[in-house]
Amino acid sequence: MDLVDPVALALTHMTLLRRLLDRCRETLCNSQDDKRKQECRKNMNGGAIQRRAKDLPSMVASAGLIPALTFYMAKASEDRFKEFLELLGSRDIGKINCQHIREDLEDGEGAGYSPLLALAIKALSEHNYINHVEDYVALARELQKMRERGIEELAAEQVVLGYLLEVKKLADAFFGKENMHPREA
Repeated sequence: MDLVDPVALALTHMTLLRRLLDRCRETLCNSQDDKRKQECRKNMNGGAIQRRAKDLPSMVASAGLIPALTFYMAKASEDRFKEFLELLGSRDIGKINCQHIREDLEDGEGAGYSPLLALAIKALSEHNYINHVEDYVALARELQKMRERGIEELAAEQVVLGYLLEVKKLADAFFGKENMHPREA
């Protein structure tokens, strides 16, 4: 198994998400009048990503890796999950439809699950615990295989937990109301 530095992986992934958020804020907010532009920029702060990044490590630690991931599967949008997973694979923010993923970039209560699920799955894939997944059915199959291998699930949990703790720190630095300073256009 290849060793992947969880800190470097988290830095890569989270800077990519921040760049995507900045691009989407410019794309979606600049087309509005001044009052709506300001409100749009205020709401599109990644606060939901910050909250989910805070919640997921503790859920993994208390419930276990696979139960935490299936909970996030139930809460996330499969289509947006696939878009975020594609972003993490291609690292091309230009391919992402900002209007489609807008909800996960805003500060809504049900938002943020899709990008965090994609981050965890990408980390598992980078560490060769699961194969590439293209949808929830394939993801469920991969999680079932990992569960059947027993001890491997525990090892994967420790690896992903280290990664998620780094993601949490970076989410605190990059997202939320206090860390989003809108530029005037």
